[in-house]
Amino acid sequence: MSRRTYVPILVFLVVFALCCLYGFSHYYCMAESPSAGENAELIRIGGYDTPGEARSVTIKGSYAFLCDGDYGLQIIDISTPSTPRLAGAYDTPGYACEVAVNGNKAFIADCRMGVQIVDITDPSSPKGIAQHATGGYACGVAFHDNFIYIADSQKGLQIIDIKDSAAPVFVSGCETPGDTCGIYLSGDFAYLADENKGLQIVDIKKPDVPWLISLLKMPGKPHKIALKGNYAYIASWSAGVQVVDISDTKNPAIVGVYDTPGNSCDISIMEGFAFVADCEAGVQVLDISSPASPRFITGFDTPGNARGIAAHNGFVYLADGEKGLHIFKLIEL
Repeated sequence: MSRRTYVPILVFLVVFALCCLYGFSHYYCMAESPSAGENAELIRIGGYDTPGEARSVTIKGSYAFLCDGDYGLQIIDISTPSTPRLAGAYDTPGYACEVAVNGNKAFIADCRMGVQIVDITDPSSPKGIAQHATGGYACGVAFHDNFIYIADSQKGLQIIDIKDSAAPVFVSGCETPGDTCGIYLSGDFAYLADENKGLQIVDIKKPDVPWLISLLKMPGKPHKIALKGNYAYIASWSAGVQVVDISDTKNPAIVGVYDTPGNSCDISIMEGFAFVADCEAGVQVLDISSPASPRFITGFDTPGNARGIAAHNGFVYLADGEKGLHIFKLIEL
């Protein structure tokens, strides 16, 4: 065999050995992510089966903080995406729906048990710090400055001062006309997804006096919201994804729609793509380079019910109901 024949074989063996040593996920890390407008495929590269019903996921550093319903908060080490592993867990008293993470604290929307504040300094041993009843069903949570903002179902928006995380204090609230499920903060505004009344925009410049400045009715049952530029992308259950122009916060307007095949539960944006947790239809990926005309790129039919999604640093993390956490990478074709 000639020297020329040996060289490609040697290169192949070296690459194969490195993949085996470091995990094939490193290949996906190095693979080029597609740009909006290009064809792509969603590849599953890893997963972790949690004990409960995975409802939502938030990424911070090398950990996925997953709300697992009756089993509280599951903290999963995702430093190697192909082989995620459980780092720690905290069993909340209610039904963990969503979590916001800031520094060494996790703020958990725990349904009828309000909000739970957990110290995650040591992810392997999270410790409860405080609990605060909200009066409604805490479905969503967001953090800004020294306040947490709760989407509290029939009680609308609740604002809680957590300067002293061991002693949270109710600051104010903003009653909304329906059942508030999702919340997204941007600048001086809270964008609320209301199951019965659509999109609501609340001015929170002064947290002690929030006020509702606009309401936009829309089809379906709005669950969660993601923002990019002057547009809000709303997961609206049977009505798919609704795209809303929010450049004028007092007069938001629907400018685009994409009717997903399932029930749109959650949405996350990375670069020019929207990743949709579409319940029984798994993950749907949309090109949103033209907000008024979102375009289907690819999808992945997961074994569970896709409920929550987070796109972060090149990867897509899915809370897939009774099938736990899935990790994906969008690869250019």
